[in-house]
Order: sequence, then structure tokens, then C-alpha cells
Amino acid sequence: MHDQHLEGLEKPYAGNSMIHAIKEDSVMSRTLLEAPISVQLSTDGLKRRILEQLNEEAVIGLDLLVQMLPEYTWNQIFYAVDQLARAGRIVLRRHGYDYTLFSTAYPT
Repeated sequence: MHDQHLEGLEKPYAGNSMIHAIKEDSVMSRTLLEAPISVQLSTDGLKRRILEQLNEEAVIGLDLLVQMLPEYTWNQIFYAVDQLARAGRIVLRRHGYDYTLFSTAYPT
């Protein structure tokens, strides 16, 4: 068995110090992805959906918004909400551990 194929095993080295052998996975390095990975480079579609929801509801809790948009992660939604709030297109308020989104037309 060759040392390069040992993963996570320690072997003695000069001076009583130890080094970790690292496994080089030659099979994975040659593997190609067969299906394209969907990556959303822009949040424009998500921002539009958030604004549409706020036009209908006027006030939405962030947790409810996440449930309304299951195709997006919490991080994606919060990032888009943060961008909208910084641009002045929505109002974002924090109440304890909860975030609430308000339409700019809603009197806050």
C-alpha cells in the first residue's frame, strides 16, 4: 500500500514530529459533472417576487416570506431583503429575534 493513498493516517517524520498523509483522489479529479448546476447570479427575480408579496400584504414577517418562497434559501431571501431595504424600496424592522418587512406605502 502506497503512502499517498492513506487518508488521515500519521506517519513518523525526522525529529519525532508527525505529518499527515493526504489521499489524492485520482478518480474524483477526473470526474466531470454530467448535469449543469443551476446558479442564480442575479437576485432581480427574487427582489421582484418580494416586492410583489409586499404589494399584496403590505406587512410580512421574514419567516413567513421564507415559507412563501420555498425555492430560495433563507440566506438568499435575507440578502435580497437587505439590498431592498438599503435601497429604500422596503422598510425592514427587527423586533427581538424576528424581522418584519413593510411596504414603503405602509405607514410605519
